Amino acid sequence: MTELMVSLALSSVVALAGIALTTVYAASFTDQLQTADLQENLWAAGDILAREIRKAGQGFAMCPEGRVQYWLAGATHSTNPRYALPPLVVTNNRYMRANGTFTSGIDADGPDLIDLYYGDAEQMSLGGDASLTANHDQANAIFSVSDVTSFAQRDFFVAWDPVDSTKRCALFQVTSINVAARQIFHAAGTAFPSQSPHNPPAGIAMDPFLAGASYSTGALLTRVGRLRRVQLFVRDPKGPRPQLMLDRFDRDSNNDGIMESNPFPVADGVEDLQISVACDRNGNGNPLDLAPETATDAQKRGDDFFPNVIGDLGAPCYDAFGTSPTRPPIAAVRLQIVTRTRSEGAARYQARPALEDRAAPSAGATPAEGGVGGYRRRVQTLLVSMRNVF
Repeated sequence: MTELMVSLALSSVVALAGIALTTVYAASFTDQLQTADLQENLWAAGDILAREIRKAGQGFAMCPEGRVQYWLAGATHSTNPRYALPPLVVTNNRYMRANGTFTSGIDADGPDLIDLYYGDAEQMSLGGDASLTANHDQANAIFSVSDVTSFAQRDFFVAWDPVDSTKRCALFQVTSINVAARQIFHAAGTAFPSQSPHNPPAGIAMDPFLAGASYSTGALLTRVGRLRRVQLFVRDPKGPRPQLMLDRFDRDSNNDGIMESNPFPVADGVEDLQISVACDRNGNGNPLDLAPETATDAQKRGDDFFPNVIGDLGAPCYDAFGTSPTRPPIAAVRLQIVTRTRSEGAARYQARPALEDRAAPSAGATPAEGGVGGYRRRVQTLLVSMRNVF
């Protein structure tokens, strides 16, 4: 009997030791999986963002700063209803809440959003330029050209003059084509596709710098194909049960003036996205001057990256939807991405770091708010050079 009790006791000790060892291995395995997921999510988010940013301005590279003049339907500006379409726009502290609405200046502490504009590469591969055989007929919204075979209804195209640099690029959408007469029409209106809300009303010169003139014989039309407006942003990074996703929003993907309302996730586990753009703000000929991390805030405000420190209120590298290209073109975009585990572990990890112009969480912040706690994080910094902006 004694021997049996000793055997049972020893067996229990061995079993408990095995269970403890299995628990340790399971916890270690789970930890390794979470670490791998964090890194994979970080790589995925960085790859997607970099790939889309490199497309910005595609189809407009022949235009000054990669920007074109375009008609903004419903504009109320009395003397100049034409706007510069920049290749990209960064909106500070703008992300999507859990209910599907965007923050709009309410939350001054959050991830950034980026808008990108470019022509569809597959659509562009089907054709090239056509030259004007007569002056642009603004009154009837007609371009007479050398060849119309590369163009189709709903295509976007850019009108520009390779000889006269005072005539800036302007964006139009094809509403119909007269093949026999080799004419491309760009009628304005909402009866899509025979009319387009993206076209100016008849008689309005798209380029405000032409003083009522328009494109002359010999100017070129470059086919853009579909015009893409892509938004990338973080969804619900601060809710009680944060979704922590990098979302993509294809706005007006049908090019009919109707905005879509269904973004979709492209990367998981993203807690923060901070973006700064670089241009030659200090005028020394080098658009990538970056103050070191040890520099003072005043020194960082004086370098070429904006906004890379709290209170960086210098002129940005574009004037967003302004009416004239008065600022230097964007040379590069710096991305700082933070991924985070969805569940807390037993170990204690550091808080969300301060990045660009977003401060670190306050000392009393909870782990879910970015404070010290059981959430593991990974941070990646990427510098993406612009390819279509000169």
